Amino acid sequence: LTVARPLGANDLEILADESDLVRLGHDVAAQGAISEPRARRAVAALRRYRLLAEMLSAQVLCVATESVRGASNGALMLRRAREEAGVEVLTITGEQEGALGYWGATSGVSHITGQRMVIDMGGGSLQLTVGTGSRIAWRTSVPLGAGTVRDRYGLGNPPSLAQLDHAYQAVREILREYQPPQPLEEVSVCGGTAGAIAALIQQLYGDDRHRVVPRNGRLIEVTGQRTITRHHLECLLAVLRDEPAEQLAARFSIKAARARILAAGVVSLLGSLEHVSVSRARISRRGIREGMILAWLHAGRGWLDLASSGAGWADAHG
Repeated sequence: LTVARPLGANDLEILADESDLVRLGHDVAAQGAISEPRARRAVAALRRYRLLAEMLSAQVLCVATESVRGASNGALMLRRAREEAGVEVLTITGEQEGALGYWGATSGVSHITGQRMVIDMGGGSLQLTVGTGSRIAWRTSVPLGAGTVRDRYGLGNPPSLAQLDHAYQAVREILREYQPPQPLEEVSVCGGTAGAIAALIQQLYGDDRHRVVPRNGRLIEVTGQRTITRHHLECLLAVLRDEPAEQLAARFSIKAARARILAAGVVSLLGSLEHVSVSRARISRRGIREGMILAWLHAGRGWLDLASSGAGWADAHG
């Protein structure tokens, strides 16, 4: 859940931010349907979030993504959300998901004037989206979310090197058929698993948010943006290969359910960065939820049509 109010055309003031890692996609990968225990947890979370939104007098938007799209009982899940939690949930396409994640991850970032990519790492799918300003130029959705990679390619707890390599080769093979436009001035990564990866890297290897970086042929000072590099990801894989998820969760104060899919997330992200030939990415705390809010602010009831077209809105750069 994210509750926010607008700050100009492309920024938000965040009033509340909550999450509950239910992992609906785990059951869908294993048996094609959402199990009753996970469905109950999801409904309980939706009910709790609706009450919080109502306390803040917020307009409520709610979407379902890859895990519900691929579930044989996805329609039943949506009906239960409506009847038991009082929340109307809309199932969105991978393309809509990519646009919304891009708008959220790039919101409030005004210094990038060229073409940029957002990698949105969900539990079930991974979205790669390229745009300039708020206008989407290219996007795709692939089944490379952290949960999907872990479940589909059999990563253990902890995973072996052979298991990691098998998953990595699969990620590379899937991405090979997609060719995003170049050049890219910046690559951003969003999603809960990406945030957890960045937090672990910061604890293990220090904080590099204060840097001097090249921008449009000049060196400028940048402060406050978390970044990860391919070297960081390679080092993190060695740590994740040596420790079970429960030990990692206790050591780094992260949720055990998140820790179980971290290695898969690192493999997917490492393959994605390699695919677009970049060595560094900015981690955004924002993503699809903030993008939903921005789309609704600009298009009202037509916010999902805006996400389908990717046309964006008039802002400083596009």
